[in-house]
Amino acid sequence: MKIVDIHSHTFPDSIASKAISKLEKSSGTKAIGSGLQKDLLLSMQESGVDISVVAPVATSPNSHSINLKNIAAKKDFGDSLYFLGALHPDTPNIREEISFMKENGFCGVKLHPDYQDFFVDDEKMFTIYEELEKQGMFLLLHCGEDVSFINSGKGNPQRTATVLKKFSELKIIAAHLGGYLRWDETLKHLTGFDNVWLDTAYCAFKPEAEIMQKIINTFGTEKILFGSDWPWMEQKKSIDYIRSLPISDEQKSDILGGNALKFFQK
Repeated sequence: MKIVDIHSHTFPDSIASKAISKLEKSSGTKAIGSGLQKDLLLSMQESGVDISVVAPVATSPNSHSINLKNIAAKKDFGDSLYFLGALHPDTPNIREEISFMKENGFCGVKLHPDYQDFFVDDEKMFTIYEELEKQGMFLLLHCGEDVSFINSGKGNPQRTATVLKKFSELKIIAAHLGGYLRWDETLKHLTGFDNVWLDTAYCAFKPEAEIMQKIINTFGTEKILFGSDWPWMEQKKSIDYIRSLPISDEQKSDILGGNALKFFQK
């Protein structure tokens, strides 16, 4: 059984220390990893993760430079690290940039409404969603609260539901079980969509057992993808959490990797 971590983050060696320090200060949380790609690989070896999906968040419109660096990085790390494309809502020539990502092997992008300052259902974002849908690329979307931006409301589940409904062919991975700290809203607004999946990033042992069971019962284990959010959550702890759930071994295996492998084949 392969274990696939659908949601992790790294930074270039030259800025990793500074980036982690800045994020620790703004969030009031302590990273458990350095953010370096070599240390993510070490974490994978220690925890038994076969593939980590690296999700860059472009905090400036110059997302193209990040994509160029990750094209080079893909050659260095082979099948161990899988990079998503970087995109910012204000990236120039955004349709062309999405086409460039598709042509260079990126099959999805990561967007974060708080760090990139947008509301998920704002019409200014529709060009991005439309082009991703057209190109057959998926969207990994930060959903719910962020520890640095509590109560911003920019990525709440109701807004995500609006996008799911309008762009029904766009596959969306709603991170953090559909809405970090807003799991009641996940259950209320994100059910019934064929084009949504949930990941478990930064959710190890956090939702109350009753809430997690409701999410499993409502969405089915086939719609849940394992994610850690490394370097903000240990991969091993995140795996232990999935293995602690009161579901069958087959369902645990599906969440830890089987579902992700099927997702990438769609």
